[in-house]
Order: sequence, then C-alpha cells, then structure tokens
Amino acid sequence: MYYYYYNKYYPQDVLVVIEEVNWKENYIIFDFLDSEEFLKFDTFLEIQHLESKTSMVKIVNYSQKRVRENTIYAINKEVFSNLNDSIEIIEDSYLFGYTINLSQNSIPFFLQSVSFNIEEKFNIGAIARGNLSTNFLDIKLKDNIEVNVRDVGQGNWNEIINDKIVKVVYDVGAPMNASKSIVRGYIGNKTIEYSQNKPILVLSHWDKDHYHSLIGMTNLELQCFSSFICPSFLPNITSRILFSRIVSAIGINNVLTIHNLPKLRGIPPILDLISPPNNKLKIFNSTENKDRNKSGIVLAIVTSKSSIIMPADCHYELISNFILPLINHTNLHSLIVPHHGGKAGLYNYNLSPGSNPNLALISVGKNRYGHPMAHYTNSLTLDGFKVISTQDLTNDILIQL
Repeated sequence: MYYYYYNKYYPQDVLVVIEEVNWKENYIIFDFLDSEEFLKFDTFLEIQHLESKTSMVKIVNYSQKRVRENTIYAINKEVFSNLNDSIEIIEDSYLFGYTINLSQNSIPFFLQSVSFNIEEKFNIGAIARGNLSTNFLDIKLKDNIEVNVRDVGQGNWNEIINDKIVKVVYDVGAPMNASKSIVRGYIGNKTIEYSQNKPILVLSHWDKDHYHSLIGMTNLELQCFSSFICPSFLPNITSRILFSRIVSAIGINNVLTIHNLPKLRGIPPILDLISPPNNKLKIFNSTENKDRNKSGIVLAIVTSKSSIIMPADCHYELISNFILPLINHTNLHSLIVPHHGGKAGLYNYNLSPGSNPNLALISVGKNRYGHPMAHYTNSLTLDGFKVISTQDLTNDILIQL
C-alpha cells in the first residue's frame, strides 16, 4: 500500500525504515521515516527522548516474520503496551536511541510494508534539494596526489590529498556500535586540519557506517567543509537531520544533491561518469536501486602513472563493467576493496592484459560479519593485488599515486 493511503486509513501506526537485518544473530535495526513517526513512537512509549536526536532502534531476540532491508514497515500499535519493560534508552551513541528486547513479546511487531511514489518522496522531504550547478563535479587535481584510507574500524573515511592539502573527503564514517568517545577519537584534530584546507565532502550513500562520524561533529565543526555532494534520497530521519545540519553549516548554495539514474525495466544497472571526462578525479552516479550499496556515488583517480578506485560499497561487477574500461590498465592500479571486504556481489574484476595490480586496501575493524571475506581476498591476491587492511596495520593507510 502507498504511504498516503496507509496514513489515511491507519494514522496511529508508526512507519519505520529497516536499516539492517541479521538473521544469524536475530537482531534488526530500524529508523523512523520522519520526525512525526518518531514523535508517535515516543508518545506511545511515554518517553520524551526526541531532544537527543538519536533515533535508530536495535531490536534484539527477534524471531518473528521476515522483513527486508531498506523497506518501510508499519509497527503494530498494539505492541506498545508490552514494550516498556523491554526497552532500554541508549545514551552513549550518536546513532541509537533505544534497544528493544522482544524475547518476552508474542504480539507481531511489524505489519505490512508501505511503498512510496515519487511525489510522496518529495512531499515528506525524502528528496533533498541543493544547488543544481554541476560545476561542483569539476574538481581539479594537480600532480602529487595521495589517498589516505583512515583507520576507522568497520566504517569508511577516505581523503584525497593534493600537494599536502586535503582536497576531498569521501565519507566520514565509523562503526555503528562505536561509543561517542570512540567517534570523537576518530574525529580528533581532523576538523582543525579541514578548517584550514576546506575540502569538498562527498558522501557515497546514506548508510550509517559511512556518515556516523559526521553526526559526531558539532555544527561549528561541520563548517570545515567547503561544499557537500551527496545522493538526493534521504531514507530516514537520521539522514534528514544530518543533511539539514550540513546545509545550515555551509549554506544551501554549497550543496549538490545527485539524483540516481532512473531504473528502467529490463535494463541492467550502470555507473555513469558525471564529472568532466579528462579530469583526474572521476565521479560516477548509479542507477536507482533499493539496495543503497548499489546506488551510491563512486570515485576513481587516474593519472599517467597510477590509478585507484574508491567504490564505497559498490559491487565488483559494476566497477569492472563501467570504471575499469576508463582506466589506463598499464599503470599501477590500486583498489579500496568494496564493503570492508564483505558482500559486494560476484567477484568479477576484468583487468586487461598488461595491467599492473598494486594494492587492495581494506577499511575494516572488529566485526560480526566475517569481513574481510576470504573468497574476496583470495581472488584479489590471485589477480596480483597485495591485500592490506587497516585492522592489520592498526593505522591509516597512505598511498602515493
């Protein structure tokens, strides 16, 4: 059922977005569609927690109907009468507001799924608007380029450094379970350096481990960025609050939101080069996809001597089909391994004859997902890459291009 009709017929139900499902450990993470849904949730629980702006909820001991990630569901309002003894407020997190233990609950928690049409996405503020100028995509890099893969555990945070100046920051992430002090430790003195360098901030996609440390920055610290490029679809209240904070910090005229390419029936997804083709820094847009990992902004840098692909969580097949053909395969080629070495589709990386694989860099930390997965690291090694992880080095990895 579409959002408009569901709200019309069942206005008391709370609509949430499923952020993560882990059937092996029986937990689900959800966020709220917007502030109205969050307020309804707080009202039903008789807990006034909205001021903290940490809205994500982790359900543990979940053994009910299966739900899908990145899908909107209604919460059964009847369940709230049994929740108060099973709910814990989380104070030491920039992401999570509550944990709910369903071990003693037999009432169905999630009801039916709810879908959007494009007009409804605009009406509730799920489509962000920024400055539409594509000049933001024309990022010039001189020679003497370095890429720094930051050691932020199970998160993503990359820096493009040109002549010792941080020019671009690609994601500012942290592990989802990181405490506030750990996140602040990742931030450290970076905002001081960024305030001097005024880098461009590019967000690959709106998944929590790619923007967690941004939430941990103060409004004043967010002013360290000169501009912001991000996907236009804001899937939940956490992303909308963060987007609004960044807009307030740097001004709407310094924000470019990228709309995904439309998904066409029978046409496979693509990556589309949206930056000037002769630039060293190449920026790619993705086809609309329910899986955020497949619908993000991807970066690559190509020089006469070397190249590197910064895919965030993009799948190997898309990288191979749409980025590798644009790269000089005879140069020294490195890759930041997609999705922390975790699930990124079938390993398909069609390096041409004469290519010179260099480093496969993995941003990873202690995790329950089995990252990095052996079949990916083994495949990369067989292709000639030297696989290095931040977890092994316990430090940032700086690569000279």
